[in-house]
Amino acid sequence: MTIGSITGPRRRTGAAFKLAALALSMSVASGGNGGFRAGVYNFCVAVLFDATPAQLANIQTAFTNANKVWADAMDWQQRWGTITIVNNCTVANKCGSLEIAEFWILPGQKAAADPAAAWATLGKYGVRGEHVNMRYRGQSGGGANDNDFDAPTGGGIAFTIAHEMAHHSFGIVDEYSGPGATAGTTVAAECAAPPATGSDPATLNYSIMDNYFTRGGKASGSIYTLKEFCVRSNHDPDADTYQTSSNHKSSWETIGAHPKRSATAPSGLPNTTAPTVADPTFRAGGSGLRSVLVLDDSGSMAAEDRLVLAKQAANVYIDQLKVGDQVAVVSFNNSATVRYNLTTIASAADKTAAKNAVNALVAGGTTNIGGGLATGLGILQTVGTRTCNEVIILLTDGDHNTGTAPASVIPLLQQDAVTVLTVGLGAGISTTGQATLQ
Repeated sequence: MTIGSITGPRRRTGAAFKLAALALSMSVASGGNGGFRAGVYNFCVAVLFDATPAQLANIQTAFTNANKVWADAMDWQQRWGTITIVNNCTVANKCGSLEIAEFWILPGQKAAADPAAAWATLGKYGVRGEHVNMRYRGQSGGGANDNDFDAPTGGGIAFTIAHEMAHHSFGIVDEYSGPGATAGTTVAAECAAPPATGSDPATLNYSIMDNYFTRGGKASGSIYTLKEFCVRSNHDPDADTYQTSSNHKSSWETIGAHPKRSATAPSGLPNTTAPTVADPTFRAGGSGLRSVLVLDDSGSMAAEDRLVLAKQAANVYIDQLKVGDQVAVVSFNNSATVRYNLTTIASAADKTAAKNAVNALVAGGTTNIGGGLATGLGILQTVGTRTCNEVIILLTDGDHNTGTAPASVIPLLQQDAVTVLTVGLGAGISTTGQATLQ
């Protein structure tokens, strides 16, 4: 969540425009779609071409299998929950979900000029504009193989998705290569020490960040066995991988130290038993911006022209919406009320109707912030097709004093991966109110 504040009653119009600009700028800079709560990831996948039903089914199969690989590597502590897939999500189609999706699936095969077949930003899960990039076909250089979405049951594509998620979620770095002695060069490396003679044992199980295509069970057969993360005792004995040079510790130690999505490192070696894990739930996602303006119209909002400023800011925000965007308006005092149902902007008349709902608000009553948030979330949850770009913009003086506790709604917002932008109004927001908004 993000908080901004405007203080003082003076220069009402200027303050309103500052507040609206703040809300708009925070919308641009807000987090990606990815949510995480109690070990469960919920995220969006953008398909950057018009995939057929068969191709979409293959993508679902690949992520279902990748979830099993992920849960196994995480020693049963994390899994994937709801995965929203937005098809044909491109700039040309003005897809609003493009920059907040955690995975991009590009069309075709890897081209020779591509810097990598699949790559991810490090530790940027949930950050707008940061994502895993993959090709529908040819992750390892082209051709029909089990690292293609076209062959999702072969195993390779599931391992690649999980491997890239480790980069994206925790900032874990590759273990199959490392920095050369000369700056800018790369050398072959490995997490598990290579055998003195012959090939790896077919039971070698670490690391998923190593080359699972050529080591362990794949060195002499068809079974992927590099399915665990390294721990301190078995990590990179010759200290030459990028994980060592970048993070200076094993993958499990990196996971255990993560500030938001940590898991408990095994006391010894990882659990090698594959878990029984629930499959992800898939849903088809829409592409546009869907926002709910949640305005405080309690009695305290009469002070310092707070409600006046909130109305002016909401009007400016609504005027910035584009055709195809959706907006709803909720107000709250003792309880929450839907003032304008979620509507797709088709013309200026829709914007006028939304602004009329805002402008009709009158201050009075107590302050039920949790009720306002819950009502806004309920609007988003009852829409048939969810979009990955769902935002609640809360405008309030920040001092909750009745009804549903805001803290009780936060886990539900996190679970649904809904971005909340909080904007505080007034010079008198208490320390408790600031903490509530933050």
